[in-house]
Amino acid sequence: MSADPSKLSAVRVTRAIPSPRRGARRARWVRGLKASIVPAPHSNPDGLGSGVNSPTTAWSHPNMGRDLPVKSLAGQALAFVKRPGVKRAIRLGVLALIILFVARSLASSWGDLARHQWHVSWPLLALGFVLLVGQELSFGFIWRAILQRLGYLLPWQVCLRIYLAAEFVRYIPGNVWHVITRVSWAEREGVPKSFGFASMTVELATKIATAALAFALSLFAWSDLSHLGNGLSHVASLSLALLGVPLVLAGLHPRLLEWGLNRALKLLKRDPITLKLRYADIGRIALAWLGSWLLGGLGFWLCVQAVVPLHASLGVALVCAGIYALGWDIGFLSFITPSGLFFREGAVTLLLSISGLVPDLALGGVVAILAARLLPTLAEILSVSAAYWLARRPHPLTPSPAKLGRENA
Repeated sequence: MSADPSKLSAVRVTRAIPSPRRGARRARWVRGLKASIVPAPHSNPDGLGSGVNSPTTAWSHPNMGRDLPVKSLAGQALAFVKRPGVKRAIRLGVLALIILFVARSLASSWGDLARHQWHVSWPLLALGFVLLVGQELSFGFIWRAILQRLGYLLPWQVCLRIYLAAEFVRYIPGNVWHVITRVSWAEREGVPKSFGFASMTVELATKIATAALAFALSLFAWSDLSHLGNGLSHVASLSLALLGVPLVLAGLHPRLLEWGLNRALKLLKRDPITLKLRYADIGRIALAWLGSWLLGGLGFWLCVQAVVPLHASLGVALVCAGIYALGWDIGFLSFITPSGLFFREGAVTLLLSISGLVPDLALGGVVAILAARLLPTLAEILSVSAAYWLARRPHPLTPSPAKLGRENA
């Protein structure tokens, strides 16, 4: 039985026309999808983390987990983290972790300190502690000077608060959280992430290099380097150690720092930058770090002198300053434990024993725990508290002349 052609046509036409209700739902879905794909409101002026294809793009469509690419899941997670309640919980969690690791650090050191028979010179210990606090405060001022040479000038109170509070995060294992924290907090004050990361690259490179340089220079004050040189004579050991000084100074050249920085930015999928620094600027920053290491080293020497009477001379003070600086380097470069726990104390203990400043390793360990861990940690806590008290009111970002010059150009 043949069908009527007019009816077949009607059927075909009816199937070709979508349902009005379904079409309206689809149109609303498409409009909502387009409206939800917008750049994140915190995108930076230097182009880092901006644009629809960026991992930091904010997405809000309810069907994004099923209908959008996998990259948008990072945006959904970021939007979730930015909720006020979640941000508050994360901050409290991080604070609890810091308190936990600091308490564990102090508790692990307290047992050895309690068993030692103390004969303490309290005036010398108090003066040494004051110098350690002064060194902690100097870190923030040096970082502020680096930012200023890169074109961004922050109020010194804000710099101290950001630097010292971020440094306290070093007690979380990894030795990278203070970098992430400081770059993030500096961005809130108007410093782009790329320049915040650049400032930390310059800072850490000069800080680590000058600590090694301070130790190398302190070798001139050692009475005998044969034990340190593994059997080599005093002159041979000194010559071998000083061969590294030109390499350290060459490694601080701005072009090498810029090359290493841009390699890191490339791995992080960030745009490269140009360091507007001269070698003379790096030299001034290095001199500031040497002064800071001398200040902290003298504080360390006074703390050691307060519990283990040493020969009070400039040579002994320089030896202690070099040991303190190299111990910090070894602790920082060990990424296994938070804030170089046990590595810094072990290095300081061994160097104190090799130098002959303490008669045995047991006493050197007690002195290292006190003067290289416990008192510097207390100095950090006091400095962070003072920085928060000084910066309890917000300060606006003040561009430096270099920043204004770039904008006017």
